[in-house]
Formats: sequence, structure tokens, C-alpha cells
Amino acid sequence: MVYLDVLVDDGTGTLSCRFFGRPSILGVAVGTRLHVQGRLTRPIGRECLLNPDYELVDTTLASGASS
Repeated sequence: MVYLDVLVDDGTGTLSCRFFGRPSILGVAVGTRLHVQGRLTRPIGRECLLNPDYELVDTTLASGASS
């Protein structure tokens, strides 16, 4: 079975996200900012989100553009 585990860290703790059927997700790499949403489960011995909805966060708008 192919899956991708992504560890999300918000500064207060970490959460595992498991995406089944995907060896990778375009745009997701170490340091990528994203929002995840889904049902919290414990099928792999720790709490995780299985196939969560996700959205990449565009950080270019917050990178010092001034008027």
C-alpha cells in the first residue's frame, strides 16, 4: 500500500497526516505552510488525520510587500 505521512507542526505540537494512494503531493515539502482539516483518529498507534482536506498557504503575500 502506498501512502505519504506528513508531520504538521504549529509551534504548540505536531500532528501526523496520512494520505493514502500518494507517494507525494505537489507543492508539499519541508517548510511548506498548509492548513489541514479532517477527522482525528488513532489507527496507527498515535493520533492522526487520514486523507485530510488540505490547502497550501501562499506566504508570498506576507513576505514584506509594502505600499
